[in-house]
Amino acid sequence: MEKKKIFFSNYLPYLLLAPTAIYMLLFIGYPILETVRLAITDPDTGKLGLMNFIALSRDYHFWEAIKYTFMLACIVIPIQVIFALGVSILLLKKFKGSNAVLYTFLIPLTISDVAAALIWYNILTGNGYLNRVLLNLGLIQHPLHFFGYQYRDMEIVAIVTTEVWRATAIVFVIVFAGLQMIGK
Repeated sequence: MEKKKIFFSNYLPYLLLAPTAIYMLLFIGYPILETVRLAITDPDTGKLGLMNFIALSRDYHFWEAIKYTFMLACIVIPIQVIFALGVSILLLKKFKGSNAVLYTFLIPLTISDVAAALIWYNILTGNGYLNRVLLNLGLIQHPLHFFGYQYRDMEIVAIVTTEVWRATAIVFVIVFAGLQMIGK
């Protein structure tokens, strides 16, 4: 009986972690290894090499994508942090309706990325809600085009707006939790 207790006390933590470790190996480790294998394999010959990376480094569209990714990160992250910090400081001071503001601010966390994309697509499309409101108020004469290669500036505005709306809530949770711990 004593040997059984020692066995369980020594190996129980590993037995409890085993399902999670197996899951992570299957659904995280294997895809990473397969991605690396595919990245260094020539699809035509099956030979290993770095030609895929050399071709990628010469591709104009790749460098455009990198440029826009960094540009969007430099725009979106400061806006998210400043907005989350401002709302966190505001909500640290309890006031009537502060819980309603808190719950409203956290709504984007409850919406999946696909649903958020569809919501914003319906708002920003050529005959979407935003264009209808602006046309009815007489603020614009023709619909704004937020999508399409020729409207790069409007695309950036649309992406920044949707990303700030979608991800500021998680930054807010982190900042708000940290600010609540100050002084305790």
